[in-house]
Amino acid sequence: MCKNFQVVFVCELQRKSKISSSRRLGLKIRLLAVATQMLQDEKEQKMRERELTLTERLPPLNLSGLSLQQLQNLYKELHQKIDILDEERYDIGLKVSKNENEVSSLKITC
Repeated sequence: MCKNFQVVFVCELQRKSKISSSRRLGLKIRLLAVATQMLQDEKEQKMRERELTLTERLPPLNLSGLSLQQLQNLYKELHQKIDILDEERYDIGLKVSKNENEVSSLKITC
């Protein structure tokens, strides 16, 4: 008698724990909506961080009142900075491709 009660009780728990398909679909829709909102918030946060970083690193240019010679000097300075950054970008790209090749060779050997 006690065993039958346990079996019936377990069966009742299994029935109660099942979620109807409409409820499951509703939960999935809500979950997707929340995930979409979280992704949108994360994207907006990254854009705000990017704008903040750019304003910190790149002060606005004040070109009014500069003579031709001063503008040419400013141009040369900016051009030198661009050249340095291009070299760094190229070096980083080489390091990344080298690391990717090492990783792919490790995957092949394993």
